[in-house]
Amino acid sequence: RVIRHLDARASDATPALVATLHALGVQVTAEGIETEGHLRPAVNAGCDRGQGFYFARPTHAESIDRLLVAAVAPAASGPIPAAGARP
Repeated sequence: RVIRHLDARASDATPALVATLHALGVQVTAEGIETEGHLRPAVNAGCDRGQGFYFARPTHAESIDRLLVAAVAPAASGPIPAAGARP
């Protein structure tokens, strides 16, 4: 976990750090993304992935299978259901 908080203090250094990690062949995941305000700096910094409540709340392992199936189903099947939602 190299980058924990993307805020105004880190805004100048974060893209350089992400670029350095990319040059070393490391994919960068921004953790703790809870709002679009957290997502935008991570995207702007070049992070490859993001994790946090903005994308999904914690869920039971049994629910993950349904989420994964929905994510790879043809687009005609509709949006991915919310965590814990029943089809």
